[in-house]
Amino acid sequence: MVKNQKLCVIGLGFVGLPLGTTFAELGFAVTGIDASPRVKESLKQGRAHFAESGLQELLDRVLGKSFHVADAVEKGAHDIYIIAVGTPIDDSTKEPMMEYVEGASRTIGKALKKGDLVIMRSTVPIGTTRKIVLPLLEEESGLTGGKDFDLVFAPERLVSGKALIELKELPQIIGGYKGEKDVVRASALFSTMTPFIVPVENLEAGEMGKLIDNTYRDLHFAYANQMARLAEKVGVDMTRLASDVNNGYKRNRIPTPSPGVGGICLKKDPYLLMYSGKEYGFHPFLTESAREMNAQMPLHVAERALVLLSAAGKEPSSSTVFVLGFAFKGKPVTSDTRDSPTTTVVQALQKAGCKVIGYDPVVPSDHLASLKVEPASIEEGFKRANAVIIMTNHPEFESLPIEKLIASMAKPAALLDGWHLFDPSLFREIPDFYYAGVGNN
Repeated sequence: MVKNQKLCVIGLGFVGLPLGTTFAELGFAVTGIDASPRVKESLKQGRAHFAESGLQELLDRVLGKSFHVADAVEKGAHDIYIIAVGTPIDDSTKEPMMEYVEGASRTIGKALKKGDLVIMRSTVPIGTTRKIVLPLLEEESGLTGGKDFDLVFAPERLVSGKALIELKELPQIIGGYKGEKDVVRASALFSTMTPFIVPVENLEAGEMGKLIDNTYRDLHFAYANQMARLAEKVGVDMTRLASDVNNGYKRNRIPTPSPGVGGICLKKDPYLLMYSGKEYGFHPFLTESAREMNAQMPLHVAERALVLLSAAGKEPSSSTVFVLGFAFKGKPVTSDTRDSPTTTVVQALQKAGCKVIGYDPVVPSDHLASLKVEPASIEEGFKRANAVIIMTNHPEFESLPIEKLIASMAKPAALLDGWHLFDPSLFREIPDFYYAGVGNN
């Protein structure tokens, strides 16, 4: 019976921890491993180290029972290993850093026994599982993949803030190394979590499928942001226009423009695809152009904020800017600040000489402090600021008493509404007040 098998999850971040604790609640004995002392200490004290809806409550139910955090992998103690470590991008070369994947593969290889199943879940360049993971597993174990142990690629496809829900609802793609046995084994495992299994033809199909998901979304958002930049020049409101042209026209799904496309996946995965294309002798130029457009947006937002300050007669060196939203997105709610567009905006404003104060409903204040941003309440922030920038569409921001808050600001003052949360007509008659959004003036 599949639930009699013992699981080991390597990497307890945004992918591994929700997965491991969900399997534990389903009745599996799960051991979690993470190289970070901070992560291990937090979990051993019973605290999830990031905000994810329902995760802390789930951890409370399974920790020390069916889910245990260990310092090392015990040789021969598990039947199924899941690699869920990060694959960061080098900032200078824009190429993947594979140290974590290689380290996890070697660790598992040393513990592997005949009959085990290894599941690669980290997002990687196409060909990684076959060309890097498999040889390291075989080298460290002395076993042969496809004969002595099984190997599959089974990507995560979750949205931060809905991870625990989507683990049980979304289709699970599975690509195997050799034959059908490895896919059948992995399907039996994931079928305990979700009824929708999608077998694909091989490891490479699984890896490419994950990259397709996120690079398509990045391209989709880039189109809206490109049109927003044009709309600013033309003098129309792109958010309103997108809604109008989508209305009743089922072939359109034009998204709302945004102050930037962030998050570790949407920012990283295009570079993984571009790297894969290079390895296979192909240049995915659409993916490259989309990433360039989205990468420009936070700097564009900072530039627009500085223009608003100038219109208000304020020099950056004597201006205070209040930034709302430091997570990479507002919906679903998350505390994940990795590759958040807000970071780029804040750094650009500080470079121009502005003092930045900030607020986020769920991001810890020590993250703001790490950016040299002074935390402030919403009321205090508006009162102290010469300009306010709304960087995420967090539900709390949608219900702000915006007219009352603006009335509390010393004039002249400015607002840049990055998510079009408020009707621009609200601000047209306010004396000495300057407004702009993304995709409108």
